[in-house]
Amino acid sequence: MEANKLLITLMIEFWQTTTMTFQFTDFEITPTLEEISQIVDLPLVSRAPLTLHVGNWFSLVFGFESRPDLRRVDEGWVKLNYLFKRFDRRESYDRGPVRVTIVLMILAEIFRSLSLCSRGYDQFKGSNLLLQIWALEHFYQRLAENGTEANLHNKIRSHAMRLSMWDALNNEDGWRLFLTHLTGNHIQWRLPWVHGRALLRTNHTYFIELIGLEGFQPYAPLRVLRQFRIT
Repeated sequence: MEANKLLITLMIEFWQTTTMTFQFTDFEITPTLEEISQIVDLPLVSRAPLTLHVGNWFSLVFGFESRPDLRRVDEGWVKLNYLFKRFDRRESYDRGPVRVTIVLMILAEIFRSLSLCSRGYDQFKGSNLLLQIWALEHFYQRLAENGTEANLHNKIRSHAMRLSMWDALNNEDGWRLFLTHLTGNHIQWRLPWVHGRALLRTNHTYFIELIGLEGFQPYAPLRVLRQFRIT
């Protein structure tokens, strides 16, 4: 699929850094961990991703021991040498005894790039194609849930097929008009393949902190409960 730079550029105008959501006429929406996990076909850790103390969460999810190498984790960084020693395996990182997920990092980098670009940065370093797929899946409103969609294994390769019946826009004026007048009753709130329990908050806070390549990003799925069919 081809990158739609125009669409991403226009969507950035609707990104709110204070809420980490896209705010349109009468609703807000944001990529969720569950949606990204299903689109990229990567597992999402089912246990709570955070505790109140960042260092404790970092150790919990990534299997780190409490040691001096992690004394800077509360500032949002850790020595690269430690990460290399911890995860570098000749066979492959995913064959080690500790299994981790990068879904949180993927979403964190999307959030970070959106916030940077909304402040004037001219290069989107997150996964723009993944954001594009997510947006178009929500913009294309299905009249009824299609069981076939939910069973498609590769959501990226089948993306074009799912949207083949939708006459998508292809010019700036059309997309700008579409986004400016978009309302909550004209989007697909819940993607067909998102099922089960959702990670909505921690035991201590009403938001979740996602660790990215360059620090932590706040994530507040409680603001978009309609995406989980919770109203």
